[in-house]
Amino acid sequence: MSVRRLVVAGEAADPITNNFDALRLAMALFVIWSHSFAIHCGSEKGEWLSLALHGAYNAGNVGVMAFFVISGFLITQSYERSRSKYAYFLKRVRRIYPGYLVATTISACLFLHFIAPTATVTGSGWLRMIGMNLFLQSNSPVPNPQGYVHGGLLSINGALWSIPYEFWCYIAVALFGALRLLRIRWFLVLALIFIMVVHVSLRAMRIEPGLGIVGLVIGVPSVWTTMAPCFLLGMIAYTFRATLPRNAVLLVLLISATVVGCWTDDSLGFLLFLPSLAYTVFYVSFADGIPFHNAAKYGDFSYGTYLYGFLIQMTLQFTIGRNWSLATFFLVSAALALVAGALSWHFVEKWFLPRRQQCSKRHDKQHLIPEWPSGAKQCCKLRS
Repeated sequence: MSVRRLVVAGEAADPITNNFDALRLAMALFVIWSHSFAIHCGSEKGEWLSLALHGAYNAGNVGVMAFFVISGFLITQSYERSRSKYAYFLKRVRRIYPGYLVATTISACLFLHFIAPTATVTGSGWLRMIGMNLFLQSNSPVPNPQGYVHGGLLSINGALWSIPYEFWCYIAVALFGALRLLRIRWFLVLALIFIMVVHVSLRAMRIEPGLGIVGLVIGVPSVWTTMAPCFLLGMIAYTFRATLPRNAVLLVLLISATVVGCWTDDSLGFLLFLPSLAYTVFYVSFADGIPFHNAAKYGDFSYGTYLYGFLIQMTLQFTIGRNWSLATFFLVSAALALVAGALSWHFVEKWFLPRRQQCSKRHDKQHLIPEWPSGAKQCCKLRS
């Protein structure tokens, strides 16, 4: 099949020919936009995408799910190109942990100063927070913080709930690789179908299973059956990248069917929404007419923007932004989050990433494998 007719066009790993950096940053802003309704207005029901999809999904859902789709693609690629499993996990840890640990520490300090200034924190409280955060469980030194609840976990930075799920997906990629399952392309398709069927079945039976203390570590089934398919779709797109067709009519049909499905039945909407989102992500990422290939020219700010967006919005809501209009609240939040993302990149994240050999004189452009939140750019010297 001609490369121009593939949805994943050209060199899939080459950031010079894709828009992954721009798309990840846009998705981080999608999350901030959606959280503006939740934090400033009290509910995301009025969010525009939520209204269009009959409340089934909002911009925040789209943003996080798109992150997982992109990660599934790029992390699978990273695993295949890693010299060893140790090298693979080292890259994952160096990309995730430094920014995360700094963000959670800053979150706790700002929370105590602006949101719970009367709280008394003991030394054991701080130690517990640090210990939990080492397991990517965003936590507070305050025993009962007035924070954000997701999946049974109390967090003072609500956006960070997705990070442990992301890291468990990284572990799954290594496990599949060790068992040589990545070489069996249809295994991933069958796994996707199985998990989506489980999700629909649990929803039909109105069951919300919990795993007790195990769920606090690995996550709850209701979230897993939503996020794992997103990551798997990215993995499938990578393994089938030489055969997936690019078709604008198919894109329009998928999006249209998804809207109808969301208005008709929740389960039907779910079954249509995930493949439609994944196809849209890769269609946009490799679209010739969307030339945002240099979005990370000065650094990959998407991870930091995501890490600090919710915290900034909570701080504004509890201080000077309570009476602002929604538009003002979002614009100020987004601008400050972008600044925080740039600072996080330049002062924390990039210093923990491995150097790469100098780019050849033939190529003066940035050249590496971007990943969210598992890869980034630092001039032209980083290696995924």
